[in-house]
Amino acid sequence: MILGVHGIIASSGGASIDADYQAILDYATTQGYTLPSASQQTLQNQLVVDLKSAGVWSDLDLFYVFATDGDEDFATINWANPNAFKCSKINSPTFTTNIGFNSDGSSSYLNTNYNPNSDSANFQLLSNSLHYYTSNNPSFARHHGTRNANDDNQILYAQNIKRHQFTGGVLSNNSNTFFSSIRNGSSTEQYIDNTLNTTVTNTPTVLPSYDYVICAYNLTGSISLGGSAEISFFALGDQISNSTMYTAWNNYYSSL
Repeated sequence: MILGVHGIIASSGGASIDADYQAILDYATTQGYTLPSASQQTLQNQLVVDLKSAGVWSDLDLFYVFATDGDEDFATINWANPNAFKCSKINSPTFTTNIGFNSDGSSSYLNTNYNPNSDSANFQLLSNSLHYYTSNNPSFARHHGTRNANDDNQILYAQNIKRHQFTGGVLSNNSNTFFSSIRNGSSTEQYIDNTLNTTVTNTPTVLPSYDYVICAYNLTGSISLGGSAEISFFALGDQISNSTMYTAWNNYYSSL
């Protein structure tokens, strides 16, 4: 095998696989997880290549692709670093092949085991972004988040996409929603979804000190649930544009 551009390993048979995607497969194999089908591995490899070509792969701390036909353990791997921040499945959230995880609305969720205050590398106080896709949007669903105390300036977003009010409007109530929150090095934070593009002004003082959770919301270590939020992918890191992440994700997800 030959290491080529973008860290791609080319095989003698003409097929090629990115070195970082191969690391994901290798990790899963050593753990005994069921790998995605061969056809889906091709799509997932291309997703990594697309993010590298866009110059944003190295900006990620967390990148979870829950929509896969690998098993639910494979779905919990952090692609940005397979050896760190694997999601813990708390109280058995439901996994649906090629869709993702959803909470039962009362006790189940995913813990990324990522503490922004102590673990962040690319996600910085005034330069950051997060992106995710939800295939459903039930009332009062906590999609993800963590925060210190009740200080909105220390929140990493978004306990509830349906009812959380922002200057200029309310985030859409639609299912099949791709959402981004982007902070561009200042006190301005941009929120983008299928129908809304708005900014709010707040100046964070410190990153939250509690684990980031998905399909739930972590307030000073107390987990809040409500509604069976279903999440297909989640990414967190330095500021990455909505269009860049959406294009790469949509190319993958629409091919499943």
